[in-house]
Amino acid sequence: MFGRDKIYIHLSPCADAEIAKNTGCYVNVTEVDKLYAEYKPLGIMHPDGDLQVMPWEMKQFSIVDNNGNIIHFGEDMPA
Repeated sequence: MFGRDKIYIHLSPCADAEIAKNTGCYVNVTEVDKLYAEYKPLGIMHPDGDLQVMPWEMKQFSIVDNNGNIIHFGEDMPA
C-alpha cells in the first residue's frame, strides 16, 4: 500500500510473474515531469518505463513496486 496527496493504492503480491509483468495500475497526474525527476533516482523504474510521450496523447513513465506490480503515471498532453 502506498499513498500520496490523499490518494492510496493497495496492490497485492502476485505469485505468477507473467501476470504481474502484463498488468498494472494507471494514475493520471499533473506535473508528470516533476514526479519523474523525483522517482528516477530511486531505482524503481520499469525497464521500459522512462518518461515519454505516448501515441494516445499522454506523457508517462512507469515504475515497478517491490512485488513486481507495474504502476504507470501519466499526464494528458494538449492536442
